[in-house]
Amino acid sequence: MSQIYEIADLVISADLDPNNKVGFLGRRRGVPHIIELLKFPKVQSTPTRICCTLSESPLDEQHAYFVGSQRTGLTISSNGYDPVFDRAWCLQERFLATRLLHFMSTEMIWECKTKIRCECEYFELVEGLVEAFNTAMAKPGFHQCLLQSSARAKVSRWWRMVEEYSLRGLTKETDRLPAISGLARRMEDPGLGKYLSGIWRENLPWGLLWQCDRIGMNSGMSTPPGTTKKRGSRSKISVAPTWSWASITGPIRRPSRLLEKHILAAEILDIRCNPAGPDPYEKVTGGLLQIKAPSVTARISFCHGGWHEVSDNDGKAVQEQGWYELSSNGERVSVSCHPDVSSIAPPLPTQDVLRVPIARDQRKEAEEWARALMVVPSQTSPALFERIGITELELESGGLRSRMEMKTLTIV
Repeated sequence: MSQIYEIADLVISADLDPNNKVGFLGRRRGVPHIIELLKFPKVQSTPTRICCTLSESPLDEQHAYFVGSQRTGLTISSNGYDPVFDRAWCLQERFLATRLLHFMSTEMIWECKTKIRCECEYFELVEGLVEAFNTAMAKPGFHQCLLQSSARAKVSRWWRMVEEYSLRGLTKETDRLPAISGLARRMEDPGLGKYLSGIWRENLPWGLLWQCDRIGMNSGMSTPPGTTKKRGSRSKISVAPTWSWASITGPIRRPSRLLEKHILAAEILDIRCNPAGPDPYEKVTGGLLQIKAPSVTARISFCHGGWHEVSDNDGKAVQEQGWYELSSNGERVSVSCHPDVSSIAPPLPTQDVLRVPIARDQRKEAEEWARALMVVPSQTSPALFERIGITELELESGGLRSRMEMKTLTIV
């Protein structure tokens, strides 16, 4: 499917169309204008031109879809912006198309591999700002990255696009990997290694430390008609292994690049996925991660103090980051946790959780901390484990280090 957009001479995007039953050539919400400002003799010799659109949507935010970061560009409200920007499939369709003409509610916008142009001439005015067109969501910057960037830069861009993608809605949960497979195929690089359910082999083990983004859940985005967008949930259908971000429905936050400066505490012994067909970039039926790391088993229970409460679109309290009590051998310490799914947000049932440190921070000015996976025995087999979130551990607190044992675990 993705090849259709790449080989097409021109792709027309009906951005303002909520479905295939509504036309997109109706009356615009506003008309773009160029305004000539008075010149300031002491500063410049020619007048400055600025653009504005008399519409319901702020112009700068409307254009931010094309050059802004994913957090700026996707603050969608039910009455504010065009539906196409909230559809997961449309992300790769936009980036893979050689030439794209957007019919928006306010104007037409042209995109190709080297230029972005609009009727109000906004993009011509800011073209000199190279950084604006080199962001993760700028189409010219994406194609420049494919041609010139190092594998490390491609990994960084990939994670930013995953963040953007995770904010969007899908009709079928089983499309979680297929709807981004075209982008993954274009990002392929020997320096990235094998593609494993949304994570590149050479980005491991740091790539395991993604987390569910509680802030992104409350970005005010609308849900396109006919799609489902369950916030912070894990599909009951086998969409991806639990160690993959693709197993989660809802906003994802990429692993911090600072983790790459930490000391590795874990060793990947084996990792593989089971493609549902001949294409490794499409659907998978499962996968496993075999990892060797110092681990500690402890009982975890939610602390009612010290956590930040936010609300989702339904007004229900969710958790951005919580503090939990970790008890082992009678000692209790408070730890910061990022659960993967809202079902283990407070009230969290008391349970035994295995902590698997992935990277340790040994900077002189800080205590020794570790970023760790939280895993529990799989419901299908006690010998296997499933990821339920990540946590930060102060290794000297409560004697955690002394109770750690080197273990080999298989996470599915």
